[in-house]
Amino acid sequence: MLLFAEGDDEERPPVLRVARTSSTVSPADRGVEVPGLMGAINRALTEFEPALSHAPDVDPELCLFESFRTCQTVLCLPLKSGPDSYGVMLIGSQAEDAFEDLHVDLMWAVANQASASLNNAKLYASLLRQRDRIVEVERTARAQLAADLHDGPTQGMSAITMRLNYIRRLLDKKPEAAIDELYKIEDLARRTTKEVRMMLFELRPKALEHGLSAGLDQLAQKMQETYNQNVELDVDPAVDALLDTQASVTLFSIVTEALHNARKHAHADRIRVSARVNGSALVLAVEDNGRGFDVEEALAAASEREGHLGLNNLFDRAALVDGVLNIESAPGQGSRISVTIPLEALRLRRAEEMSRELTGSDMLTAPPVGG
Repeated sequence: MLLFAEGDDEERPPVLRVARTSSTVSPADRGVEVPGLMGAINRALTEFEPALSHAPDVDPELCLFESFRTCQTVLCLPLKSGPDSYGVMLIGSQAEDAFEDLHVDLMWAVANQASASLNNAKLYASLLRQRDRIVEVERTARAQLAADLHDGPTQGMSAITMRLNYIRRLLDKKPEAAIDELYKIEDLARRTTKEVRMMLFELRPKALEHGLSAGLDQLAQKMQETYNQNVELDVDPAVDALLDTQASVTLFSIVTEALHNARKHAHADRIRVSARVNGSALVLAVEDNGRGFDVEEALAAASEREGHLGLNNLFDRAALVDGVLNIESAPGQGSRISVTIPLEALRLRRAEEMSRELTGSDMLTAPPVGG
């Protein structure tokens, strides 16, 4: 019999439910639930080793199963892989002292193999969710880029085209007035070029190769040059050592999105970006003194209209780096968008990246087989 753990919150405390049984198990046992807090089941779960019950009929939890009340011996095997515990495997026998050491070792090996399979299935499901999240983030980012191109450079190019047509007519009637229009076109072309360069920078921020702090510093300069937008930075340089490459890119994109939201929608004249270690977590925050908004109303609108304030994109990107995004705002009171990432998660990501780099380096430097 296999019992799997389900539920793990205040409203639904964890219990062990029957997941699989043999044909000899009573149908009534398939609906039994136990908390796993007493008896042989609890010993197996807490000690992470096989536990034997020689009196299952009086065991506080095994006795709840009709099939085990007639058994003389029940072997309880924990289903555990790494830090994750999935439940227990129960094997009953009507014989006394039915399980010798060889039997226990064999069933223990089977339980470990089952635990590994469960862990693989969990990892695979997690990878699928991660893949779907990445696909959704990229889809939203492309839609956002298309909208930005339409609202920015495309509009600028259209305006330049119309003004050039207007100048062509002026040259026949008022050639002296065409000079002023040429200056206006030059200014418009410069602004459009700056917007295009800003977008290219955001798509491929080379400064990030030197860390998040360098990338944000250049982003603040670009915001000032392109939009005359003031951005204050308070980023601890030590943060760079905590971040893997993908985390730096993701956090940079979150800040970029938040800055544009504050500039375009909140019309803020002061924006502050901070990144520091706070206790056991890294906290990155973007604050502005703009017009603010109703958070619940904006989130509801974001679900209905793609790209609205980019809020859905922010949540999805934060999840990609095991972070939790929080939005604080109210009409007329500015906004604060923060991402909190546990330091342990960052260490694991950093270690995985270093392991991949070492593995790749070893593959490049290893001599050919037979050399």
